[in-house]
Amino acid sequence: MTDRTQLHILRRSDIEANSWYANWERGVELAQPSPAKRAMMLANPFTLQTSAPAEEPMQIIGTKGYRIIGRIDLIAGRLLVADQVVPIAWGSQFFVPLEDRATMMGAMLLMKVQQLGFAAGAHGPSQMAVPLYSKLKWNEIPLQRWIILRKSRSIIQRYLGLTPLAPVSSVARVATDLGLVAHRGYVGLRRAAQTSGLRAIRVQAMPSELAGTLESTQARSGALARGARTIEWINWLLANHFGGDSHAETKLRHERALYLITRARSSEPVGYFLLKVKFFPIATHRRFPDLTLASLCDVGIFEPASCTVEAATHLAFQAAGELNADALEVCDVPGVRKAFYQTLGFLPGGTMRLMVRGVPNTTLADPTWKDPANWDIRLGEGENVPN
Repeated sequence: MTDRTQLHILRRSDIEANSWYANWERGVELAQPSPAKRAMMLANPFTLQTSAPAEEPMQIIGTKGYRIIGRIDLIAGRLLVADQVVPIAWGSQFFVPLEDRATMMGAMLLMKVQQLGFAAGAHGPSQMAVPLYSKLKWNEIPLQRWIILRKSRSIIQRYLGLTPLAPVSSVARVATDLGLVAHRGYVGLRRAAQTSGLRAIRVQAMPSELAGTLESTQARSGALARGARTIEWINWLLANHFGGDSHAETKLRHERALYLITRARSSEPVGYFLLKVKFFPIATHRRFPDLTLASLCDVGIFEPASCTVEAATHLAFQAAGELNADALEVCDVPGVRKAFYQTLGFLPGGTMRLMVRGVPNTTLADPTWKDPANWDIRLGEGENVPN
């Protein structure tokens, strides 16, 4: 084999067989999905194509000679765009080693994704990759992230540079925790006003009897482009993860928690929210160390007259405490004023970007969808819940 650069599309049948990677001498560890991720990819209830499912593209690999030098996984998803269902290939684990980036493999991988005939998206790509997406004419939808702290340990370590056992650190931690307790009391008063008559109940799976309710909720958002939701998709997220398989990685906390929002005096659901709780050695652009972060990944409101997104956020803040998280992270949601987050004590947490490219001459390619105001994207789109 010559030392030329090539691209290879791996289909569902290739991922199922899991034998393609044996053809290469080096770089297999870069490209081969972990057993957990492979199982999740194959169990995905969404597909990019319903005909010839064995031919569904699931991964694109770049090689040079006998070396694997690039990878992008494709996670099937669905968008609702002007009431039309649009299959979308979410990019996952897009990576080219530093020493091979001069080959332009990154651009080659993305251009191959564009040629597959499906809408393509990347939610939360690395800062280094964003300029490449922009050069290839992907639309950028920026989302403001917000962080609210519940415990002070991480912030004390970050700004005082001390270990939690140091005397000064301990005093500062106690003082800060007392301030956070007082703040939680203030938030609790506002929550009581916002969530009167509501409660959040953790469940292990989304009940199948809510399928019709979830479908009708989706139909109300016809003016916006947003991720499609089904019972099967939500339960798939709860049952799987993309986490690593090494002993060190599996010791790190990484769980999801689904809550139904019900009326306090009945079990009738009026909404739901999905939290991801993950431990980060270093978290957010503020570089908080050893932070257990709860992320409000998804919110669904079944009865707007009974429950609002603001009420769901209050309930999620309370649930984050029950899950022993140090902080809660949320993203902008259409219709929720910036003052709501600021009043509760949320800090700006940077920008989460959605990069998306529609197929030419299709619904998503319309200039309407270049405007961020026309999108209702949750924090957990793409791979941000399972990863």
